[in-house]
Amino acid sequence: RRDPRRLPAPSKDPSGCEQRYRSLFQNYPDTIVLFDLKGKCLQVNHAKSNLLNISEEIWVGAFNETAAMDHFQQVIQGKPQDFEVSIHHYNSRVSDYNVTFVPVLIDKKIVEIFGIFQDFTEKKRTEELARKSEKLEIVSHLAASISHEVRNPLTVANS
Repeated sequence: RRDPRRLPAPSKDPSGCEQRYRSLFQNYPDTIVLFDLKGKCLQVNHAKSNLLNISEEIWVGAFNETAAMDHFQQVIQGKPQDFEVSIHHYNSRVSDYNVTFVPVLIDKKIVEIFGIFQDFTEKKRTEELARKSEKLEIVSHLAASISHEVRNPLTVANS
């Protein structure tokens, strides 16, 4: 009986491995960018980038404009990186991403880098709106209690 925590042995069929890789790359719900070791974009899955109308050239430009190069250099040294970055798009829109860089190893040598871009812009905005709403609720309660005390000053004095 096979231990479910262990990966199955690699397939002897190289075309099957290639098909699984392509399927994962093409169908992953977040944007994946394959970079060479100089940071040049080699391939982009268009999972969300098509929805956002982002071309490969824009991804490359956005990548080069960020402080991601420090993280990129770390992953070239074999250290996977996870960080947040804001990317300014051509239409003046700003998106917030959690970026994960992982090395692509072939024969134990790093040959390329995968960048996985998870857009959390809406989640961040929703959390900020919730914080603002909570602050407004506190101010509202404070104002109501002050208003009550101003209208009924003798209540406190008589107590």
